[in-house]
Amino acid sequence: MDHMTIGKARVLVDLGVVASGGVATLLGAYYLINGSFVWIYALAAVVCLAALRLVRLEISKRLMLALVALFASLAFAEGLLRSLAARDDAPGTARRLYTKGYSETLRRNGGPLGYGPAPGRAVQAWKTVGHERVYDVIYTIDEHAMRRTRGPEQGAGSFLFFGGSYVFGEGIEDEETLPFFFSRELGFRYRVLNLGFSGYGPHQMLRSIEIGLFDDAAAEPVIAAIYVGMPSHVDRLAGKSWWDPFGPRYALSPEGSVAYEGPFLRLPERWVGVYYTLLKTVEVARRSVVIDRTMGLFDGTQRSSDRASVDLYVSVIERSAEILKERYGAALLVLFWDDDGDRSARILRRLEDLGIPYRRVSQFMSADQRMEYRVPEDGHPSAVANAIMAGGLADWTASLAGERQLPE
Repeated sequence: MDHMTIGKARVLVDLGVVASGGVATLLGAYYLINGSFVWIYALAAVVCLAALRLVRLEISKRLMLALVALFASLAFAEGLLRSLAARDDAPGTARRLYTKGYSETLRRNGGPLGYGPAPGRAVQAWKTVGHERVYDVIYTIDEHAMRRTRGPEQGAGSFLFFGGSYVFGEGIEDEETLPFFFSRELGFRYRVLNLGFSGYGPHQMLRSIEIGLFDDAAAEPVIAAIYVGMPSHVDRLAGKSWWDPFGPRYALSPEGSVAYEGPFLRLPERWVGVYYTLLKTVEVARRSVVIDRTMGLFDGTQRSSDRASVDLYVSVIERSAEILKERYGAALLVLFWDDDGDRSARILRRLEDLGIPYRRVSQFMSADQRMEYRVPEDGHPSAVANAIMAGGLADWTASLAGERQLPE
């Protein structure tokens, strides 16, 4: 056997060893994902160390040695950062390792909003932090692809709820959501539609109103719509959310009008599945503190905190209110999760200048209550928080149903 043949054989052996090591690491990561990225990095280091003794070429040995050092360093850094976060006991200093599971598909990609809940199913949803089950609930999605809210099929009219996971009710049962408690406050006399879904922003609201997405489900007349907003929705509207690559894009013209421009991202159909697989991989990878903090450095440059982005955000809300009034004779009310930041203050000032009625969540709950009444180890509003807010909303909107004066 000549030297060329031997060289090729060694290359093939080295490639086989490296490929086998990669597969072993991925399988190990899959089974350890509920444990800790410390062990995932440590496993990768061990696999590379074993490969170091099997490969034959000098360049392969150097590569394996470099990877051993890299993964060992990552394991040390991951353990150190998690220890510091646990010692500081500071919420948000690191993403706690978690997994989410569903008994069947909840999200359906595509459509005019980019994605949404799959219709006509009851999906068991759970979340595990470490080895502890945080919640285990049922999301019931009706035939109109909306989360079920108790109330009559027709009734005396309809109320619409728009927003993200705070409206949809992530981590809680069907009868613990904000729309449910609002319907209960009104005696279940009205049709209350939950048009929210995890990750949605005001662009999904405006597109739903423009195309009449809820027309088949609503009972006439539409009395009012309630949009539950927050400062982070400015970034969602700007297309900065990795989970919403095909959501509706809006732009503000020099004259101040809002125009729909199609989806955020245009891809050939064959690449859409690949893109979502990549997004899911990134989501899982960011459960590592090291990766999350590294990517967080770039997240900071993605925020849309400038005046133009806030102007677009408020203009989308204003345009939604205009269409609701013109087409349905309905009012748009804003429930805003305010904070002490400048963005929050600017949004509320703009809403007031435009005469768009709003209420701050801080009017209904104190800062301590907002922290206390959350789904444990998750952060979304609990049933208690939703019941409190629903009571305030019912008092505020009662006159729209012809019952009493709307408070100023």
